[in-house]
Amino acid sequence: MTEIGKVSLNLAELASNIESTMIEKKLPIDLKVSGLTTQATISVLVSFLEIGDSGDLVPVSTQMDGHEVVKAKKKQLSLEEIILSDSDNSVTFDSDGTSESQASTQADVDKKSGFFDWKRRRLNLKPTIIKIEDSRPTTLYSNNSFEYPNLTHVSFPNTWQSREFSSRDGEFKLNTQSFFATFDQRSEKAAGPSACTALVTVIAHWLGSDKSNTMPTVQQFDSLIIDGSTEWRHPCENVSHVTQFPDKHFDLETVLRAGIRPVSVSREKSFVGFFSPEKFDSLTGVMSFDDIWNHEISKNIGVYIVSWNDHFFVLKVDEHAYYVIDTLGERLVEGCEQAYILRFDNGSYLTTSGTEEVLSNGKECCKEFIKRFLAAIPLKELEIEEQKEAVPY
Repeated sequence: MTEIGKVSLNLAELASNIESTMIEKKLPIDLKVSGLTTQATISVLVSFLEIGDSGDLVPVSTQMDGHEVVKAKKKQLSLEEIILSDSDNSVTFDSDGTSESQASTQADVDKKSGFFDWKRRRLNLKPTIIKIEDSRPTTLYSNNSFEYPNLTHVSFPNTWQSREFSSRDGEFKLNTQSFFATFDQRSEKAAGPSACTALVTVIAHWLGSDKSNTMPTVQQFDSLIIDGSTEWRHPCENVSHVTQFPDKHFDLETVLRAGIRPVSVSREKSFVGFFSPEKFDSLTGVMSFDDIWNHEISKNIGVYIVSWNDHFFVLKVDEHAYYVIDTLGERLVEGCEQAYILRFDNGSYLTTSGTEEVLSNGKECCKEFIKRFLAAIPLKELEIEEQKEAVPY
């Protein structure tokens, strides 16, 4: 028996909101066959029976129509270069910084969308030049200098400043310029807890439309978060979208087809890669994150959308710096409730926490930040499972 996909359903949640003894749910699922990933929908029919006087709801039978299941725990990163569209014409940013006009039709988007896996794999963890004045770095979330015991909320000033951050595993420190919005997508003001795809679309469009090539001010950043969250609520009202994405974590293709901004994807510069595939026998020969970075990102100025671990963020590349723009503060610092921008330039450097050895400096610290801050803990967990020969593929 070959397992080609996996999907989960929270029976307890269904039972707590039961209106009928028989419930049918349609769930999106990624099927991997012969190395290709295809999106499908699986229909699940669940019946409940109330036992005695306890009022407890017990699942009696579950019937599934579809395919066998497999755990897809290998973590992958998706990257798309963004094209800003004006009617049928669009502007793409090429490697020498010039623009070229190219036609983009909805039919082309639909035809090619099957080749790009926009479903985010879940992992159950708790886990353009701006003049900037130099300042002494402030240490944030550091295991060696200042910690936040029983951390529930951290607040940062809305100014560009050199700050120090520590990775979640406590092994690395990053010193770089950073900037914070007043709030992030989960705030009551934005009310967009699952809006990351709409948010990156709105932000990518703004970055490409801004001819001054600057980063947003705090007022502009706040407005972009509110605008993106508002746009996200529109597909939330579409029954077919919610049926396909019950958690309302829409994929990028769905958001782009909704037309919330005149943006499309440059397919020839879009890739799916894996972090450290050399550590996993089953990933021999696949494209790695390093391959994508070395052959595409480091050589081409532009605006990219990056998908990793059930979340999307924007990566802007210019001649002098890389910018990571993320609307979920928790991804940077535990307890942070503010969207953030990190600028990686000549003043950035990354060190080990114990020896203070410099592992990387300059704008290329951005690459190490993504690998060592965002991906380190999930990869270590998968490595442990691989060593135990417990990773199902």
